[in-house]
Amino acid sequence: MSTSLFQALALAASLLTAPALAAAQSSGYWVAGFDSRQSPTPTQMQRVQDNSPRPEFFLGPRWSGPQGSPRVVTWSLATDGITIPSLIGENQAQNTLFVRMDALFAGQGGRATWVQRIQETFDRWEAVSGIDFVRVTAPGVDWDDGASWGSLGGPTRGDIRIAMKRLDQVGGVTVVSTFPGVGDVVLDRAEDWSDPTNLHRFLRNTLTWGTGIASGLDLSCPQDGTKLMEPAIQFGFDGPQQDDIRAIQRH
Repeated sequence: MSTSLFQALALAASLLTAPALAAAQSSGYWVAGFDSRQSPTPTQMQRVQDNSPRPEFFLGPRWSGPQGSPRVVTWSLATDGITIPSLIGENQAQNTLFVRMDALFAGQGGRATWVQRIQETFDRWEAVSGIDFVRVTAPGVDWDDGASWGSLGGPTRGDIRIAMKRLDQVGGVTVVSTFPGVGDVVLDRAEDWSDPTNLHRFLRNTLTWGTGIASGLDLSCPQDGTKLMEPAIQFGFDGPQQDDIRAIQRH
């Protein structure tokens, strides 16, 4: 992965895996406690962790309400043409979600297909959590009311808004997202979101990761290819895994 926001976040998240203070047994596996005063080498620590897998997740803020309580969260597709400012150092640009996705999916069923794939990402999170995700639009159209970027949700504008602009080149940063309170998700225009492999898993897993952040899940370490919410998004499996599900259920 190229130098990016996610590498910085990965480093920050890795600091959360500092040595524990106690060892315990739960559900058939052992959790090793390392001495923080005389820690083993990283290689030794990794060897222990490889042989004693421990589910891990980290939480950011959640949408309003007591921890663990169910909630309705709305989502919408942002109107093309609204200005999205610089998010990670790139230039500001207009949202091109509809024009770009309509063109990419022209030979695969058009708008109905890509909107359905987005719907499926919310359906999956809803199936494993206490969140009722509800799509909202402006009257008679597929997009929301076109309010300026950063506006809070309303009757015709989602709590979570999905948009698209150029973030970098192909690869690198594919999506940026914000925690609840803003909860917006921006996909990188440069990517081939129409890749049909595994029912568009590249699109679905990327957006599921982004909407996971927007639902209050923080990055999960270690980066070992077992969880969706790792700093580098995984595509070897489909959708949220055990730790991701535990996290969203906790919220």
